[in-house]
Amino acid sequence: MARASRASAPRTVVLSGPTGVGTTSLAVTLARQLTRDFPGGQFFVNLRANSDRPLHPGAAMGMLLGALGVPRDGIPTELEARARLYRSLLHGRRALIVLDNAVSEAQVQPLLPVSSTCLVMITSRQPLTGLTAVQRLQVEPLAEHEAMAVLGRAVGPHRATAQQEQLRHLARLCGRLPLALRLVGGMLAGHPQLPAVELSKRLLEVGRRIAPTVRGSVQVHAALAVAYRLLRPAAQLALRRLALSPESRYCAEMTSVLTECTSTEGTALLNELAVSGLITPIGDSEYFTCHEVVRAFAEDRLREESDPVAKFAAENRLLDWLIHTAISISSVYEQPKPTTVSGRFAARELRSPLEDSGSVEFDRLRATSGMDLGGAGSQEGQALRLLRQALVLAKRLGDKRKEGYVLLYLGTANERLQRHQEGVDHYLRSAAVFREIGSRTGEAAALGNIAHAAAPAQRYASS
Repeated sequence: MARASRASAPRTVVLSGPTGVGTTSLAVTLARQLTRDFPGGQFFVNLRANSDRPLHPGAAMGMLLGALGVPRDGIPTELEARARLYRSLLHGRRALIVLDNAVSEAQVQPLLPVSSTCLVMITSRQPLTGLTAVQRLQVEPLAEHEAMAVLGRAVGPHRATAQQEQLRHLARLCGRLPLALRLVGGMLAGHPQLPAVELSKRLLEVGRRIAPTVRGSVQVHAALAVAYRLLRPAAQLALRRLALSPESRYCAEMTSVLTECTSTEGTALLNELAVSGLITPIGDSEYFTCHEVVRAFAEDRLREESDPVAKFAAENRLLDWLIHTAISISSVYEQPKPTTVSGRFAARELRSPLEDSGSVEFDRLRATSGMDLGGAGSQEGQALRLLRQALVLAKRLGDKRKEGYVLLYLGTANERLQRHQEGVDHYLRSAAVFREIGSRTGEAAALGNIAHAAAPAQRYASS
């Protein structure tokens, strides 16, 4: 990796290995170590190999162009035009790009810059041998003693010594994959009455049953299935409902909104999921995240829910909570509020679920340019991220009224972060949505803000 960072030719490194082996964690660790070498920005895109719908190269490039500072209306529609703009913006720029969970060579090829000043790290289950002029690193499972150490830390020294052979067998059943080992360790720690021999039996039975249909590591999926079954019904529901969140960052308040319980109960549910290894705490904060394979598993279980009305209601509660949390942590939203949003969240003293996000996955390498990093930690920056999630949910639910208001708030948030052109863009989109549904009040609010935002944007564009 050090050689790649100093190379004079375009630099691309492929980190490959089975699901759960830790390619993403390794890429993020390496990116942290190389941060000072790439002052032009660090960018992260999840290409979603573990999803039923991997990210299209054009969509990925649109995300990268946005992170590079290109306003939405300045992003070309054609892939080739996007590629030209993308490469021109990266020319001579010392930037580091992580393309996580790549499916194929065709997916990543358009995303590779030609500039020798950039470093690209690709993670994939496959070595992507069709790519030329790249360095490849096969990420191997842990050594046996390392795998045993993971399980030993979970069960404690006394049990680790007494059940050494049983734990060794479990480590082998996990394929010595870090994610599977973490899940099995969580089960052993959370259910001390469960003998290691019985857990091995369950893993073997589930593994044989799912092997013909599973994508990726059978060991990881078997561990997920067994861990899920060991949860209380309330915790199973929480895991499924957390998959409704557009981002994999969770807090007790969000959990309580999704499952209709108290914040105290939400904390207990998150702790149960964490003990089971299904989610992990973010630093020393009260927030949690999860591996994308765990999220995909939760999404699969969510699709199996038999009550679509309850799922729809949970999504609406989450949308309301995102909007009101964004408003509560920032004083800039002196706009009309959607009357259909329940006010019960507004009265609470809420913190952003993205606050204190720590260093987990390098804040997903922020997925931003250096310009964006300055505002990301501010209240307006946190509100912006919450509102982006709210926009995803409003569109998913087909709620045009709330979509219009979220776009209006996004315009204000961008203005406060001195992103005037993006503010204008969101106001225009808000006005269009309100016009579509016949809301004169909403359209007037959006149009009334355009003149205020447009003047600085025009000065910026002409400078």
